[in-house]
Amino acid sequence: MSISFQPSICGELLQFQEMLKKMRSIDDKIIYELNQAKPTESFSQEVDSASKCQFLHQKLQSSYTERDNAIKHCIAVTEKRLNDLKSQTDQNSNPDSALLKALRECRFSLRQLHTELNIEEVVRETSLKGFNHACDNPDDDDVAGLLSDSRW
Repeated sequence: MSISFQPSICGELLQFQEMLKKMRSIDDKIIYELNQAKPTESFSQEVDSASKCQFLHQKLQSSYTERDNAIKHCIAVTEKRLNDLKSQTDQNSNPDSALLKALRECRFSLRQLHTELNIEEVVRETSLKGFNHACDNPDDDDVAGLLSDSRW
């Protein structure tokens, strides 16, 4: 099941987090996927482990890129909205409570989105650790590049 990112969801934090949860299903099922890629010795003749590991690695990379892009897009959208709200409050000498509430909610959403980036890093490291262990680290450079990816 492939979940696609809809940019319009950035304004709804809970829906966005639910979407990320669904997008992280590959990481939640990594042990099962790895067991499929690296069967026991009795079944090892029937399975091409190298190609399964390579396919799983590509799937993981694609998932990481998609989620990372979604989070960063929503951060940019939320930062723009926050700047707009700040300029509205700066223009009003006495901003109304609805505007101040929207400003607080936007700040909260931005903090949560940055937290999602941190969560994404932990999920990525955990999945790659299991992958490297099970698949004998097929692409050292690719995995190192994923782990050293600039988060901010």
